[in-house]
Amino acid sequence: MGLQLTAGLAWQFRPNLALFAEYRFTHFEPGFSFSLLGSKAKEERDIKTQRALFGISYRFHGSQ
Repeated sequence: MGLQLTAGLAWQFRPNLALFAEYRFTHFEPGFSFSLLGSKAKEERDIKTQRALFGISYRFHGSQ
């Protein structure tokens, strides 16, 4: 089971240039179980990540 949330903003200060910022949160819980030589084992994890991205966006415009 997993979840990803993303939020961001962009400010277009020229017709083809923009500054942007984005935040991403990811959470997932991978797990599995197996049997080996008559014994049962189970593996579980709880993984959470947080990332911030910043950058410049350039948009190409076709000829009109």
